[in-house]
Amino acid sequence: MDDLKDLASLVEELRAGDLSCLPELMAALKEHSPEAVISVLEAHGLQITGDGNIVGSGNVAIVVKGEFPALAAQLARLAEQTQRAEQAEQAASLFGQAAMLLERGQVRGALGALAKLHSIDTHYPGSAELLQRAKRLRTWRRLGIAALIALGLLAVIWLAWSIWQENRPLECVGEIPVSEKGVLASAAQPDADGTRWWVGMSGGGLETFTAGSSRVSYDSQDLVADTVSALAVDEQNKRIWVGTSGGGLTVLSQDSQQADWRSYTPAASYTRAGKGGLPGCRIRSIYLDGERVYVGALDSDGLGILQSGKQWRVLPPPEGWKEGVYFIAYSMAKGPNGALWVGTNYGLYRLSGNDWSRPYQPPWDTGTPGAVRSVAVDEDGVIWIGMKREGLALYDERLADTPWIGPITTNDGLASDEVEAIALSPAGDGALIGTEAGLNVCRWKGGSRTTLECEVIRVTDLIGVPIHSLTISPEGKKVLVGTADRPLIYSLSALW
Repeated sequence: MDDLKDLASLVEELRAGDLSCLPELMAALKEHSPEAVISVLEAHGLQITGDGNIVGSGNVAIVVKGEFPALAAQLARLAEQTQRAEQAEQAASLFGQAAMLLERGQVRGALGALAKLHSIDTHYPGSAELLQRAKRLRTWRRLGIAALIALGLLAVIWLAWSIWQENRPLECVGEIPVSEKGVLASAAQPDADGTRWWVGMSGGGLETFTAGSSRVSYDSQDLVADTVSALAVDEQNKRIWVGTSGGGLTVLSQDSQQADWRSYTPAASYTRAGKGGLPGCRIRSIYLDGERVYVGALDSDGLGILQSGKQWRVLPPPEGWKEGVYFIAYSMAKGPNGALWVGTNYGLYRLSGNDWSRPYQPPWDTGTPGAVRSVAVDEDGVIWIGMKREGLALYDERLADTPWIGPITTNDGLASDEVEAIALSPAGDGALIGTEAGLNVCRWKGGSRTTLECEVIRVTDLIGVPIHSLTISPEGKKVLVGTADRPLIYSLSALW
């Protein structure tokens, strides 16, 4: 046989069933490459089996081994060589494919190609190292994914916790001590015995008494906390509003002989997200204005307002308020035009409806507005302002050019520049001023009402004593002075 055409003719004869050409096929196997023989056989629909036989489609099956054992052995060797060559080529292709996929970071595809390579050749050079590299990369990938999942879960947990923290009811845990001692708040109301006094103590709860009755005390069992820091009397509805430090707000109804308490706490009415309610647990001031109740707290983000006894809401601080700083309404009083004057930890503001004014800052104070601890408005509309460190100031809107009077300090007769309480004289001729170091009386000088004269009241029990609360009786004849030790009642004429 000189060329493949002769070999093809030979195979065609074999395909037709002429077995006499088998010896010539054996000779052809010696003259042609195994690839050429295999190619011609496959072109005619024939293939060599592992035992050296030739089979084809249809009914073609040439059993070579029985009649021509030498040819069968040669054909078997040829089939084995061909299979090894194909496997080697396939293995090399799979190895290259795995390496390329691994370089691209496609670990799953690379591992799949290496698994196929292993099924063909378990010891293919370099496949073990490539497999280890792929497994390490898969491990790091899984660790990375696990880390991302963990971080994602932590982010979800943190977000859920933050949302819960923002929206969870703020629990009032009970007593939170304050730095002030003694009587922190007082109130008075008409009674059959003349005047019923209400006294709120630091750590001592609430007490009530009249001239002809013994004291009645209420403690944390009724109030949640023993420090009473704010009081207001609702005479029309026969209720006492009691603000505590740490226990929120409690209302005592006097409609029946037995005390009927109702507590307002953030846990019952308020969320930190500002959905409406009591502003905090540490109540500092209460102001009753008809059907509306205003409440200030030491741990508040705004001013609490209760409308018609139904819905609480928190009015945000004035524009420009320092972010992250509590809005503390220390004292409130209503002016003649219906506006509410609010003394805060950063100056005096006026509230008209839901609109805050700019801070009312005395011209002599050019820095950050200081804390205003007490506010009172007299019958002429003059605003009396007790400041934490700057003494006493007055503001009269009628005096357009020079509305400010003051500052009135220790240089002008005050016992201390730390003013804590103001009680206006029923006669309209001045006010009692409670300070950290005693009690003052300040009177208008002359008829112009532009100048005040202040002097320290030289009563033994009041000299140098912190005064945190002042309340004048409904008939205007007596005054309760809340000291750092106990409540003291004096005739107003004796002090004036």
